[in-house]
Amino acid sequence: MSFAVLAAASLIPGGPLSAIEFAFLVIALIAQIGMQVQRAVLVSKARFGAIALSDVGSTLVGIAMALILAVSPFEELALAGQLGATAVAKVLGIWLASREIAQPPQTDNARRLWPAVRYGLRVVPLNIASYLGRALDSGILPSLVPAAAAAGYARSYQIAVVPITQLQLSLGPAILNHLSNAKRENLTDREPPNKALWMWMSRIIFISALSICASAMVIEVVIFGPKWPMVHVTIVAMASCLPGIAMASYGSLTLQLNGGRRRTVAHFCTVVGTPIAVILAAALGSFAEAVSTLVVVGGLVQPLLLSLVHNKEFSAPIKTAVTVAGQWFALAAIFYFVAQSSSFWTTTY
Repeated sequence: MSFAVLAAASLIPGGPLSAIEFAFLVIALIAQIGMQVQRAVLVSKARFGAIALSDVGSTLVGIAMALILAVSPFEELALAGQLGATAVAKVLGIWLASREIAQPPQTDNARRLWPAVRYGLRVVPLNIASYLGRALDSGILPSLVPAAAAAGYARSYQIAVVPITQLQLSLGPAILNHLSNAKRENLTDREPPNKALWMWMSRIIFISALSICASAMVIEVVIFGPKWPMVHVTIVAMASCLPGIAMASYGSLTLQLNGGRRRTVAHFCTVVGTPIAVILAAALGSFAEAVSTLVVVGGLVQPLLLSLVHNKEFSAPIKTAVTVAGQWFALAAIFYFVAQSSSFWTTTY
């Protein structure tokens, strides 16, 4: 998905993608495709620690590559280099972790095929919703707003949101396995494991969002440079949406275990509604209005609606809604202060 977001924002300040940047993106795409089978083997063998180690390690390698390139004479390659280095490190980690695992016989594969297909059919709409919710606006904004603004929007997403979502993807298989085992064994803890999961997800993501807001200006200076105006504002805007993304991830996890058709459709429509609202705001207004719409709809409206869609998955739905609103008010206040002090509302690209 990061490949699609960066490619959609190829109209960067100073010109289109260079040959080297395009090569980094092609390497990232090939690596992502090439590791899927081996990653599935690790999931089937419950090697969740190896998956998490590979994903987190590759993310750190990508960040290190971005920082090295940002302070070098090749600073324009920082973000594309981050994608390429992350993908290559990840495929190497997955390959090293899976090379000792014996492949099951073909008869065993055939016997397990239908349950896998049935589970895949349940997950497909959730994955589509996740992809559209995170990439649809970045793909269409270049045709509605100035190129510099659209590129800053997409790449702010890459910096602020992708590391968090990558961590969630890394831990997702292990979380699903734990929740599935708890459901199968009818554990009677004081707090059901899925509801305790949301409590920890909410706290960690909110702290991460505050940290990103606090370092937005540093990220703009070190990673982006002077050719990217107002990027720290869009980074803060993206960070304000992290609690909503966490709510969507939690809802997706619970739907994979015990999701019904109606709840899946409601989840899909709610998640996809955010980028559609951003696109409409850009088409009818300005880039600043589109970013403000992202903060309001993605940071507040989406998680509140999702808390209603998945209300049975929370031990205290009203308390959950109040917590979501409180976190949003704190992050939205930071966004307003940063935008106001940077003259974001009146800046023309």
